[in-house]
Amino acid sequence: MSDLREIDVSLTPYQVRKLRTGHQVSLTAKQLKGEAASGAVKHKLKVHHETHKRLMKAKRDNKGSRLQMGQHELQQSGSLWDTIKSGLSSVWKYAKPVLSGIGDAVSYANPELVPLREGVRKLTGVGIRPAKGSQAAKDHMAKLRAMRKPKSGSFRL
Repeated sequence: MSDLREIDVSLTPYQVRKLRTGHQVSLTAKQLKGEAASGAVKHKLKVHHETHKRLMKAKRDNKGSRLQMGQHELQQSGSLWDTIKSGLSSVWKYAKPVLSGIGDAVSYANPELVPLREGVRKLTGVGIRPAKGSQAAKDHMAKLRAMRKPKSGSFRL
């Protein structure tokens, strides 16, 4: 079994996808130094000792290099999995309000499902909207109105 060595590089999401599918990517000298380009994220990769040696030589000479990782190296490089997890969490950020709205609609239409909705709310951290006309809804709107900037200008009707 070959020994793996760790190296810090900056990779764009596109390069991460290419590496995961077994393709070769070109790394610039800045990426080898770990300097993040636009959209690039720092990663700690575990690579074969020969690959590590080649990348370190390119880094030392301020040159770029090509990188292709085997399946074993990909499995050992946890930061790629971290990138996938962060992508899923960013999708969850947009899906959460949609799912919350669906849950609110279902619990509003079927009052017997309110306890189930409350359990889901505690699990996901998404609350049920206050009922229209309730004191909670009035307080919420008053808070929103207070945050608005006052209109200013020399001429007002």
